Amino acid sequence: MANILTTARRGILAALEGDAQIAGLVKTWARFEGKLLSPLEIAPQDCTVYALYPGGTVEPDQVANAFYNLEQHVGFRITAEGDDPEPCEELVELTHIRVRALDDTALGMSDEGLMSVRSSATIQGYRDLEQKWLMWQATGTIRVRWMRRN
Repeated sequence: MANILTTARRGILAALEGDAQIAGLVKTWARFEGKLLSPLEIAPQDCTVYALYPGGTVEPDQVANAFYNLEQHVGFRITAEGDDPEPCEELVELTHIRVRALDDTALGMSDEGLMSVRSSATIQGYRDLEQKWLMWQATGTIRVRWMRRN
């Protein structure tokens, strides 16, 4: 059985891929498999690209003799091609909506200590190396907070 961090990350990916609105806007899902695409490796024909990957953890805080808080970060990157940032902004908004729904259900992992699921993102525009096309990229973090027993 996978550990809680892997199980949560896979659950988040399944929820995002399973959302009909998100899936309808994404052309390419870039799953974490040891290598991430850099922005310069993404071609216009691949867009819109959605990548989800492990983003690390924050050192646990001891909150009582028997419990500690652990914050898990799951990174996401959305890349859309074109002059208009709207497709990227729309996917960011839909991601936040889906993450709020995951927070409501605690990914079904409340017995394992999952306390909350939140997200944040920033959006920037980029040009390719030859300055031929513009892409918009949202880089975000889904923060999963755990209360674990020592």
